[in-house]
Amino acid sequence: MRLSGVAPDARFRIVPNGTSKSPGRNPQSRTATRQALGLLPNAPVAIHVGGMKDPKNHAGLLRIADRIRAVLPSFRLLIVGDGLLRPKIERQIALLGLEGVATLLGSRGDVERLLDAADVMLFPSLWEGLPIAVIEAQMRGLPVVGSDIGPLQEATLPGQSSLLFPVEREREMADAAVSLLTDEPRRRAMGDAAVAFAGDRFSIAANSARYLEIYREAARRAGRVAMTAAAPVVSTS
Repeated sequence: MRLSGVAPDARFRIVPNGTSKSPGRNPQSRTATRQALGLLPNAPVAIHVGGMKDPKNHAGLLRIADRIRAVLPSFRLLIVGDGLLRPKIERQIALLGLEGVATLLGSRGDVERLLDAADVMLFPSLWEGLPIAVIEAQMRGLPVVGSDIGPLQEATLPGQSSLLFPVEREREMADAAVSLLTDEPRRRAMGDAAVAFAGDRFSIAANSARYLEIYREAARRAGRVAMTAAAPVVSTS
């Protein structure tokens, strides 16, 4: 992880927010959730999780979904979240004829279960802080297709757990999503890499170990300082 705008310094330690979400896929949850949502068992499904606000780029998300649908007619997109832009998003769905493709699920308390129902995460944000939704998607074994912005570069493992492109390259994002949705071995391999990466970098257990090491190092340094201060002064006179 990098500290933006600050030169490398050994005194700094960056510990990202951790997530307590359990790692890996849940096949039983996937089946049950797809049934509850009216999704076919083998339908290619993408998910997006985020508030309906400008940085999340729902307009680009829907254009990408439209491109995917043109290649994969059975494609479905789950959109989780709510906000002031919802009426505008609903109008764009109607304009693109995506009523049977994109499902607006609103704010949910069962996001982990919804992630199990999906195959990939689409995340074409314009800008982000630390994208917790992306981290949680990877913890559930979802590869990410999204925008090539700094926070996604740090929250994913580009080329291994994610495929990232400049935000204006929506065709490339759509093509990348299609390639994953139609290639189960590759999708599974990237999903496994996502679980391993997110667990190592962002799990509560991993971050607790990082904090513990910081405290231990601080204690060692304090001990050395105390020993130096307490050392006897030897007179050479």
